[in-house]
Amino acid sequence: MIARVFIFAVAIVAAISEDEIKAKQQSSVAETSRPSYEQKMEILLDGALSHWYNLPGNNTPMSNVTDPCDSILHHFALAGGNFTKCLLDHARPFRMCEKCVTDYTRFVHLYDDLQGDERCSHVLLLADRVQVVTSTYRNFKTTWASAFCDKCYDFIDVNSTSGKVSFNFTADVRMLQEMQTNVTDCFLDNAKCFIPANDTGKNISSVCTVCRSVYQEMNKKYVELKTKNGGHMCMDLVDMMNYTRLMWSNRFQCSRPMPSSVSVIIICVVACLAVFSFYASMPFLANIRKPNIFKAKRIDAAHSHYGAIREDIADRSLPEIARSSNESMDARRRMNSQQPMDGNGVSSPRAITGTR
Repeated sequence: MIARVFIFAVAIVAAISEDEIKAKQQSSVAETSRPSYEQKMEILLDGALSHWYNLPGNNTPMSNVTDPCDSILHHFALAGGNFTKCLLDHARPFRMCEKCVTDYTRFVHLYDDLQGDERCSHVLLLADRVQVVTSTYRNFKTTWASAFCDKCYDFIDVNSTSGKVSFNFTADVRMLQEMQTNVTDCFLDNAKCFIPANDTGKNISSVCTVCRSVYQEMNKKYVELKTKNGGHMCMDLVDMMNYTRLMWSNRFQCSRPMPSSVSVIIICVVACLAVFSFYASMPFLANIRKPNIFKAKRIDAAHSHYGAIREDIADRSLPEIARSSNESMDARRRMNSQQPMDGNGVSSPRAITGTR
């Protein structure tokens, strides 16, 4: 009797356990078939973009649109990251134009592909106000253009099938690069590679003597190229020449006044001395003229002149003029004393003027 009861209880427990297992399995299947949060967002995005492009949501899944665009965006992001890393790695000394041309060209080519696809351009370029993709592209283009990197190459091309980038440096760039290699080798050979980092600067005579010709040749070629391009030089060449000049002048202390500078200084000194000598010798060599005094000739000397200087006394001194005046007054007194008087003691007019 007890054995039967035990067997019956075990059967009931087994039946209950089997029902619980089935219920758990059904629950797990239901949870597995339930879409996740990301899946829900993708469904909503499919519906929104399908309405945007007037696409039938049931017949054309949005994955057919987003998958190619996501692929282009993924490669675009990789190219942008590679170019950014290359740019920072070659910031000093500056060699972006030479070392990063492949990454930059692929980046630009992928953006052109992205822009050429109408659906992808709307989804990735114009879907928001920030426009991250477009802003990144413009920043990279500005960086490349500000360094005048296109001046380094005759052509830059990319194979649309394989993605291989081909380019060719200009003849002037190759020549200047070769000159810079020769100058650097000359520096290292004649300085014996013993250049302390904290060196305050000493004139290393072997470098200044042996490397002067190759350095001056490189400097002359650089100046010619800069003039030829109107100052728009590839930044790699500008930085390369700047570092070479710093090594020559600061590290090796080989700078000397160029012949053109010496001639300009001499001309300026001679011009200043000539001007000073001219003004210093003027008091001794110049013929100083006396001022001309214009004499009054409008009034006849026989008439009264009322303060005007007569012509006959213009050149006489004051004592002579005074003496002459006294003599005239004495002569007039004598003349008056000799004239006949009338009965009233007045000179006769007939005696003064004469008989008419």
